[in-house]
Amino acid sequence: MLCGGIVDVSDQYKKMWQDRADGEIALWSQVYNKVRQYYEHYRAILEGDVSHVDFAKKEAEIAQTRHILESGTVHRDATTRKEGLGHQDSDYRIGILAFGSLLNDLGPELTPLVEERIEKCADTVQC
Repeated sequence: MLCGGIVDVSDQYKKMWQDRADGEIALWSQVYNKVRQYYEHYRAILEGDVSHVDFAKKEAEIAQTRHILESGTVHRDATTRKEGLGHQDSDYRIGILAFGSLLNDLGPELTPLVEERIEKCADTVQC
Protein backbone atom coordinates (compact mmCIF):
# COMPACT_ATOMS: atom_id res chain seq x y z
CA MET A 1 0.00 0.00 0.00
CA LEU A 2 1.51 3.27 -1.07
CA CYS A 3 0.79 6.34 1.06
CA GLY A 4 1.55 9.94 0.21
CA GLY A 5 2.22 11.13 3.74
CA ILE A 6 0.98 10.14 7.15
CA VAL A 7 -0.40 6.61 7.32
CA ASP A 8 -3.82 7.43 8.78
CA VAL A 9 -5.27 3.94 9.32
CA SER A 10 -6.26 1.94 12.38
CA ASP A 11 -3.70 -0.06 14.36
CA GLN A 12 -5.56 -3.22 13.30
CA TYR A 13 -5.12 -2.31 9.64
CA LYS A 14 -1.40 -1.53 10.12
CA LYS A 15 -0.91 -4.87 11.91
CA MET A 16 -2.68 -6.70 9.09
CA TRP A 17 -0.17 -5.27 6.62
CA GLN A 18 2.81 -5.91 8.93
CA ASP A 19 1.78 -9.58 9.21
CA ARG A 20 1.54 -10.06 5.44
CA ALA A 21 4.35 -11.81 3.60
CA ASP A 22 3.27 -10.41 0.24
CA GLY A 23 3.00 -6.69 0.83
CA GLU A 24 3.81 -3.70 2.97
CA ILE A 25 2.74 -0.17 3.75
CA ALA A 26 5.22 2.28 2.28
CA LEU A 27 5.39 6.04 2.12
CA TRP A 28 5.87 7.62 -1.29
CA SER A 29 9.09 9.23 0.00
CA GLN A 30 10.46 5.76 0.89
CA VAL A 31 9.67 4.43 -2.59
CA TYR A 32 11.18 7.53 -4.20
CA ASN A 33 14.41 7.19 -2.20
CA LYS A 34 14.68 3.47 -2.96
CA VAL A 35 14.26 4.09 -6.70
CA ARG A 36 16.65 7.07 -6.61
CA GLN A 37 19.31 4.95 -4.89
CA TYR A 38 18.73 2.10 -7.35
CA TYR A 39 19.33 4.34 -10.36
CA GLU A 40 21.96 6.61 -8.79
CA HIS A 41 24.74 4.36 -10.04
CA TYR A 42 23.80 5.24 -13.61
CA ARG A 43 24.77 8.85 -12.93
CA ALA A 44 28.47 7.94 -13.15
CA ILE A 45 27.90 6.47 -16.58
CA LEU A 46 25.79 9.34 -17.87
CA GLU A 47 28.31 11.87 -16.61
CA GLY A 48 31.28 9.83 -17.90
CA ASP A 49 32.90 9.62 -14.45
CA VAL A 50 35.31 6.74 -15.18
CA SER A 51 36.86 6.99 -11.71
CA HIS A 52 33.55 6.15 -10.00
CA VAL A 53 33.28 2.53 -8.78
CA ASP A 54 29.84 2.14 -10.38
CA PHE A 55 31.21 3.07 -13.80
CA ALA A 56 33.33 -0.10 -13.94
CA LYS A 57 30.41 -2.23 -12.76
CA LYS A 58 28.30 -1.09 -15.68
CA GLU A 59 30.86 -1.50 -18.47
CA ALA A 60 29.76 -5.08 -19.26
CA GLU A 61 26.08 -4.13 -19.17
CA ILE A 62 26.71 -1.21 -21.50
CA ALA A 63 28.69 -3.42 -23.89
CA GLN A 64 25.86 -5.95 -23.97
CA THR A 65 23.27 -3.23 -24.56
CA ARG A 66 25.39 -1.77 -27.37
CA HIS A 67 25.67 -5.22 -28.97
CA ILE A 68 21.87 -5.66 -28.83
CA LEU A 69 21.24 -2.22 -30.33
CA GLU A 70 23.78 -2.74 -33.10
CA SER A 71 22.59 -6.27 -33.93
CA GLY A 72 18.94 -5.27 -33.95
CA THR A 73 17.87 -8.35 -31.98
CA VAL A 74 17.81 -9.62 -28.41
CA HIS A 75 18.06 -13.25 -29.57
CA ARG A 76 20.72 -15.24 -27.73
CA ASP A 77 21.93 -18.61 -29.00
CA ALA A 78 21.86 -21.73 -26.77
CA THR A 79 25.45 -21.26 -25.59
CA THR A 80 24.87 -17.66 -24.57
CA ARG A 81 21.61 -18.55 -22.80
CA LYS A 82 23.46 -21.19 -20.74
CA GLU A 83 25.83 -18.48 -19.51
CA GLY A 84 22.85 -16.72 -17.89
CA LEU A 85 22.27 -13.00 -17.58
CA GLY A 86 25.14 -12.21 -15.24
CA HIS A 87 24.84 -9.83 -12.32
CA GLN A 88 21.41 -8.29 -11.86
CA ASP A 89 20.80 -5.06 -9.95
CA SER A 90 17.52 -6.13 -8.42
CA ASP A 91 15.80 -9.17 -7.06
CA TYR A 92 12.42 -7.75 -6.11
CA ARG A 93 9.00 -8.10 -7.65
CA ILE A 94 6.40 -5.43 -8.28
CA GLY A 95 2.86 -5.49 -6.97
CA ILE A 96 -0.15 -3.59 -8.20
CA LEU A 97 -3.01 -2.66 -5.91
CA ALA A 98 -5.93 -2.63 -8.33
CA PHE A 99 -9.45 -1.28 -7.97
CA GLY A 100 -12.34 -0.35 -10.19
CA SER A 101 -12.29 -1.73 -13.73
CA LEU A 102 -8.87 -3.33 -13.21
CA LEU A 103 -10.46 -5.87 -10.88
CA ASN A 104 -12.25 -7.49 -13.81
CA ASP A 105 -9.94 -6.75 -16.73
CA LEU A 106 -6.21 -6.01 -16.44
CA GLY A 107 -5.94 -5.48 -20.17
CA PRO A 108 -3.51 -7.01 -22.65
CA GLU A 109 -0.48 -5.24 -21.18
CA LEU A 110 -0.76 -6.50 -17.59
CA THR A 111 -2.60 -9.84 -17.94
CA PRO A 112 0.39 -11.90 -19.19
CA LEU A 113 2.64 -10.51 -16.43
CA VAL A 114 0.52 -11.65 -13.46
CA GLU A 115 2.32 -14.26 -11.35
CA GLU A 116 -0.09 -14.27 -8.44
CA ARG A 117 -3.43 -12.67 -7.72
CA ILE A 118 -4.75 -12.06 -4.22
CA GLU A 119 -8.51 -11.68 -4.35
CA LYS A 120 -9.08 -10.34 -0.82
CA CYS A 121 -6.60 -8.61 1.44
CA ALA A 122 -8.44 -9.61 4.65
CA ASP A 123 -11.74 -11.00 5.82
CA THR A 124 -11.97 -8.78 8.89
CA VAL A 125 -10.67 -5.51 7.48
CA GLN A 126 -12.30 -3.62 4.65
CA CYS A 127 -9.69 -2.87 1.98
